[in-house]
Amino acid sequence: MRLRFKNPFSNAYSLSELQVIRFLGAAPIFRSLDKRELHLLIQKKQERNYDKDEVIYFRNDPALALYMVKSGSISLLLDKGDDFEPFRIVNERETFGESCLLNDTRRMVNAISQSEKTELYIFPQEALFDFFDEAKKAREKMITALAQHQYETMYRIFRQYRHSKGFFDLAQALAN
Repeated sequence: MRLRFKNPFSNAYSLSELQVIRFLGAAPIFRSLDKRELHLLIQKKQERNYDKDEVIYFRNDPALALYMVKSGSISLLLDKGDDFEPFRIVNERETFGESCLLNDTRRMVNAISQSEKTELYIFPQEALFDFFDEAKKAREKMITALAQHQYETMYRIFRQYRHSKGFFDLAQALAN
């Protein structure tokens, strides 16, 4: 009979924690975080369900949380007078509301549930800042991922604009 000893210094995660860690790790903003950091992060999350056409936030609201779509989809809309123009569809495993990583920012778009039922993970700004105090390198990793995302977005917008023939479709630029 062979004895097995468990390393008392290793991290043991439950199956449900590992599933959430893997789910979060699929998002570009969280991809560079290690398991320990992701485990700390899941302690900060809240969950909420939204019905179709329910508002998550409006343009100019304070940016007080980061969101990740667990299931369903969100429509990000630009408002022009009384009209709303689609900006981006956010699907499962994607994040939005990243401006909350910066202090004193406001939302630039409206976020509305597009699916009959949408489940979101919500990371309040205060909880994220606590997380950054606990996991010192996590903020740098997430801000770097955010900067990379912004660079890629601007690249797509400028490429689409250069190739447009008089009409510029922002939604098309962001879809590529």
